[in-house]
Amino acid sequence: RTIYSRTVSVKYNANGGTGTTSDTTTDSSGNTPIQYYNSGLPSSGARVSTVTFTLASNGFSKTGYTFNGWSTSSSATSGTAAGGSYSFTNAVDKAAYVTMYPAWEANTYTIVYNGQIYNTEDLRNELKQNGFEFNTNSDTEVLLKGYILWKKGEH
Repeated sequence: RTIYSRTVSVKYNANGGTGTTSDTTTDSSGNTPIQYYNSGLPSSGARVSTVTFTLASNGFSKTGYTFNGWSTSSSATSGTAAGGSYSFTNAVDKAAYVTMYPAWEANTYTIVYNGQIYNTEDLRNELKQNGFEFNTNSDTEVLLKGYILWKKGEH
């Protein structure tokens, strides 16, 4: 095997969330992981590299969702845990990075109540100011989103 010095990065995309997670950048000149290129590949001359990274802690959040690991797919609902290892392989001539997305899993809730809220519109407006969108005009949707935002005893 021949070792080539080349910067390799993992880029983190919030995938609809907010916050920051620092990208991970490394090179093969002494920092880990080392990028190895196989020799003796087909006549196309392409060399292949395999790089293993330790995935960053999640710094993103998304209202109504739980972080469920990192994935290379923006539509995944589960992935590799933060702190876990991820390996990717690509051709030398292609971009030397991979984009990781938080695998957001929608939270689920069950509501039991008498069906009447007298200040629904005030609550709906406050929830909208906190980034919530509404699909209906129902009190139940306001109650659910209020619970998600304010949770028992937290506000």
